[in-house]
Amino acid sequence: MALVPRSKVTPPPIPTQHIRRRRLEAALDRGAERDVTLVCAPPGIGKTSLLASWVGSDVGVPTAWVRLEPEDGDPRRLWGAVLAALTALPEVPAASRIRRLVVSRTTVELDFLSELLEGLATLPTPIRLVLDDVQHIRDSLSRHA
Repeated sequence: MALVPRSKVTPPPIPTQHIRRRRLEAALDRGAERDVTLVCAPPGIGKTSLLASWVGSDVGVPTAWVRLEPEDGDPRRLWGAVLAALTALPEVPAASRIRRLVVSRTTVELDFLSELLEGLATLPTPIRLVLDDVQHIRDSLSRHA
């Protein structure tokens, strides 16, 4: 697996001037019962701070965090970073199939994604996966289309 910088898979520090938005955090809590929750707002509104505050306030739920960049439009980089974030969690057991997954050097196949989903489904503890700055992937893909 490619080396992924720790800063890419660690929630950012919460700014000192951050004001907790408890109603939005409560909405995120309710969304946690779903497979996917999307936080969508214009740049600079505070999505990252909101998510970091939410993750930091609920230490009982293991969270894998990935800060996305334009280069992550490459599926190999994206899924390599996701695997690095997931395998950094102690709640992903050593015997988990997630720890045996390897991102191909050439392309990401559907078999890989199926294995990842099955591995997530068999974890003994539910986890959260936060993909921060997803717009970078969309922007990167549209430039290459």
